[in-house]
Amino acid sequence: MLSQVESLNRRKFNKTQNKTRIKELSISNQDFPNETIQLGNLTPSINVQSRIRPKYIQRPLAQKNINSPKCSSSFKFKFEDNDEVSRSFNNTIRFSNSKKENFKSPIINSPRSLNSSMKLNQIVKQVKSVGLSGELAYKEHLFQTFQAMKFIKNIKPIDPEALRLKTVNLPRRKGYENAKTVIFDLDETLVHCCENPLDADIPLTVTFPNGDTLDVGINVRPYARECLLAACQQFEVIVYTASQQCYADEVLDYLDPSREIIHHRLYRERCVVNEGVYIKDLRVIGNRRLKDMLIIDNSAYSFAHQIDNGIPIISWYNDSDDRELYKLIDYLKVVAKSNDVRSVNRQTFHLESFYDDYMHDFMRKEN
Repeated sequence: MLSQVESLNRRKFNKTQNKTRIKELSISNQDFPNETIQLGNLTPSINVQSRIRPKYIQRPLAQKNINSPKCSSSFKFKFEDNDEVSRSFNNTIRFSNSKKENFKSPIINSPRSLNSSMKLNQIVKQVKSVGLSGELAYKEHLFQTFQAMKFIKNIKPIDPEALRLKTVNLPRRKGYENAKTVIFDLDETLVHCCENPLDADIPLTVTFPNGDTLDVGINVRPYARECLLAACQQFEVIVYTASQQCYADEVLDYLDPSREIIHHRLYRERCVVNEGVYIKDLRVIGNRRLKDMLIIDNSAYSFAHQIDNGIPIISWYNDSDDRELYKLIDYLKVVAKSNDVRSVNRQTFHLESFYDDYMHDFMRKEN
């Protein structure tokens, strides 16, 4: 019979092992594997090792008690004190949080006065009119991932053979033969995984390939299922995650148990590793056109090779008043009518020029 001390030590050991296993289930491009990455005068606020959650990252006060196998803060990086660019930015620009508004659950089937003959400038005008948290909110998100943008500017091309080995041709479902494709990230975009199942609303049991099981828990982002339902009315829907399949399938089976909303699932093995970062290169889907694909992800690293296809949604952890996916419903309705989704994204988010625009503004202020 175990002594009380031995029993306590065993429970502590099992708890530590469980946390380690949970961290292995999912990975974020906010968590650089294998090495510390130096990008110009900007350095990560952490020394990073493979599958280890970053430490010493500043968290919003509301998120201090949140644990996750992924980076637990939207404040992913800090600027070095001797970085003149960052000091200028911090001294001259302040982003304000938008006021919370009362809102009703979206009506999924409500029509919108759009038609395929609309000119691009009309579409963009309507896109901007839906709000999507406002340009400043997204630029704040991009400021927080400033290193990601600098990384993207200097990223090396993917080796064609490596890309070929990852490529898959996905069959079209009946009724979606001519539909555009919208791709959702999983963690911090649709759900948040908790290390401690007691912190989660939905308990899940993950079964590893070797037969081991692990109890985990997730919280689902507000309007996640409504957004997926709305998307599948006009788009082919894919979830593309850097997480392991055994974990992702448990989460997706909860969100879509009948597998009628999410048409395809792509996992970590379909991600391309470039300079230590997991990238969701859309060319992996070999039988879809880039002009017809959107990817929604909280990490700009994920769509580094097709930045004009990306929608940079703000990371979600525990905010019950979050409504990003609610607003995204209207945006998707607009983009569905465009000839090229990249043109609408380019004129809405300006991701391709964000870094250069900021540097230009900084140099102009200095002169």
